[in-house]
Amino acid sequence: MKLFLGSIELGRILIKFPITELSGKIFTDQTIPSASVTYKLKMFNMQHAETVPTSFDLHAFPLTRDWDEGTGTALPNLDYGFSNWISASSTQTWTSAGSDFNATMSGCQHFDRGLEDFEVDVTQIVNEWLTGSTISSNGFVIKFGPTEESNTNSYYLKAFHGRESKFIERLPYLEARWDSAGLKDNRKNFAYNQQNKLFMYNFIRGELVNVSNPVYVRIQDAAEGAFARFSQTLTASSNEVGIYSASFTIVNTASFSGTFYDIWHSGAVVYMTGNFRPLWLTGSQSDQYSEFTLNVDNLKQTFTSQEEYRFRVTARKRDYKTHFGVIKSASLDMDREYIEKLYYSIINNETGEVIVPFGTGTVPYTQCGYDTNGNFFNLYMNSFVPGFVYRMLFLIDINKYDKKVVDNNFLFKIV
Repeated sequence: MKLFLGSIELGRILIKFPITELSGKIFTDQTIPSASVTYKLKMFNMQHAETVPTSFDLHAFPLTRDWDEGTGTALPNLDYGFSNWISASSTQTWTSAGSDFNATMSGCQHFDRGLEDFEVDVTQIVNEWLTGSTISSNGFVIKFGPTEESNTNSYYLKAFHGRESKFIERLPYLEARWDSAGLKDNRKNFAYNQQNKLFMYNFIRGELVNVSNPVYVRIQDAAEGAFARFSQTLTASSNEVGIYSASFTIVNTASFSGTFYDIWHSGAVVYMTGNFRPLWLTGSQSDQYSEFTLNVDNLKQTFTSQEEYRFRVTARKRDYKTHFGVIKSASLDMDREYIEKLYYSIINNETGEVIVPFGTGTVPYTQCGYDTNGNFFNLYMNSFVPGFVYRMLFLIDINKYDKKVVDNNFLFKIV
């Protein structure tokens, strides 16, 4: 919406998202965690032939009054119907002209060249919407700061793609980010004298199901009975629906047998008994460096936009030898590498646009987890446009010096 007031021209953007859908994914479907999630508001720059402003700030504030979407034109920017600068709807005016908003919560971004996309942290606002404690989910107002709105300088035209844009990948959206590597099962790389985590997956007829009672896990040396040399009982934590974990450390002594059992139970009911063999981690007189090859074992050529899919990534050392000398036995188990810091990125193979960047920051939202079958990550296909082919890239971060991007032509199409 826009207002001309003498020599001052004011413009603001109103935008709203279906928070009830987000709430359902958190509390009903449980596909998004209920805690430790960062929310980003993302809007994409729209190119046009007019002059673009430079060196300015844009703020996103939560609206405190509901409003009805109006109609209008993008270029020139004209309002028809509701809402507008004076009214929120046909029956309700704004208390303060231009929109009613909570000024104590906001996200802010500085624009240098003026062509940047808009990406701000709105975690506090979204969490307030989800709990309904202080504000209702009426959406955002995107506006200049008080300095820009009150002076007589011209800020020309900064435009973003709206929900009716023909460029589907540039539609505005709320992005939920969380530590996607929370599921790191150390059963195959358990180490003495280190913090480790083990998991239990409670499947019932092929579905992960929660246990109604508290789940405990007893860690026990393989030398069972009265002569057990290590025994500890822990309370398991619930990670996702039907997935439980326990974190602990085993300080090595020479008396341990080398094999341990993990017994998951509630009282007398035992859900699972697993086993693991801890490894010795030792120092090295030189910097350890290894080249890895990656393969996405279950990559399909096509997916529908309704799918959520878990990709399995197998890592092997490049110089790995399958055997030495004469093979005397065979096994269905394959020696796997578990890469602690493996990240994925998705780009549009036709346009080159990065759809999912490597999330290597404070919230490692594209870091792969791992279990006994190797590294993995989950991907929601509704983030992609049907008809396009996408390319999958990986970033291997062995230590702070050794980082490598792997592009092995992993392609898939959304149909």
